[in-house]
Amino acid sequence: MKYPLFEYFLLFIQGERMNVLAYIRRRLFFLILVLFGLSIITFTLTKIVPVDPTVIWSGDRASKEVIQKIRIDFGLDKSVPMQYYLYVSNLLKGNMGKSFTTKHFVIDDVKQFFPATLELVIFAWLFALFIGIPVGIYSAVKSNTQIDHIGRFFSLSGVSLPLFWLGLLLQILFFKKLGWFPLQGRIGTTTAIFHPLQSITGLYILDSLFTCNWIALKDALWHISLPAITLAFSAIALVTRMTRSCMLEILSKEYITMEKAYGLPDRKIYFVYALKNALVPIITIVALAIGNNFLGAILVETVFDWPGLGRYAVRSILAADFAPVMGVTLIIGTIYVFLNLLVDILYALIDPRITLFKKTK
Repeated sequence: MKYPLFEYFLLFIQGERMNVLAYIRRRLFFLILVLFGLSIITFTLTKIVPVDPTVIWSGDRASKEVIQKIRIDFGLDKSVPMQYYLYVSNLLKGNMGKSFTTKHFVIDDVKQFFPATLELVIFAWLFALFIGIPVGIYSAVKSNTQIDHIGRFFSLSGVSLPLFWLGLLLQILFFKKLGWFPLQGRIGTTTAIFHPLQSITGLYILDSLFTCNWIALKDALWHISLPAITLAFSAIALVTRMTRSCMLEILSKEYITMEKAYGLPDRKIYFVYALKNALVPIITIVALAIGNNFLGAILVETVFDWPGLGRYAVRSILAADFAPVMGVTLIIGTIYVFLNLLVDILYALIDPRITLFKKTK
């Protein structure tokens, strides 16, 4: 049996050249093309919207001189091609523009709001991973039983239910009726006053662990539970369905029957041998679930008043503040492309039959 990761390490030690960097460079080149096309589409959409942002920003009673000054300050007095050229020029310098609503540069707002979204997405992904895969395996093992029917119904409902409706339903049940979880926010006001967090990474869970602030850790976990469950619900359904489908195919193979005949434990057969051969399509779904969680966070953060990129983007849309909208769109697009690159690399590490990296003479 081959171990690709160990072999690649040995090749690096021996000084032999590989096409790893060439493959990554090629994918990064396509990343630039994708982001370029995404920027054109997003910029075009902001210009065809039948709304004059300067009128919204200045108010109903603003004079023409004030409106014209705002247009000049934000470069809206120039032609559309020139505006796009200036936007791309600033973007290459790391400048995503300035938000009119927050009066901050978009990159500074992203640094402030992105940790909250990242923390929410990580927890949702963990829920999807540690719930979806075991449920999918168990559903495949108990195929066509009542447990399997319940699992498939759960998967179908997870794909069908809108996130905002599910979030509101959970708020009514667990906050209003039962009082088990808070309604909104990342941390309680009392905890923020008497047990304030020392910001290190911007991730409240990690910061509370690093500073041994156990009260803040408990409160942060309490607040993130409902939003993470809401965001993870559709991802759990997708992972469960894909795991079940792949495991059903693998469990019908002859080598699984042979391992059962040898008397190997069921847990080892299902979770080691069968799951390993089903991981390639599962990894694809898991990676797509992470990307979808960044998109779903826009609705979930709005419902739970979670101070992340999603709520920031929604407020910018309502205020016709298009620079933050374009910035958030490009960030999510970049995350999607990098996730696809990571998945392709993991394919080769998990399945030796998939060759991405070749030695050159």
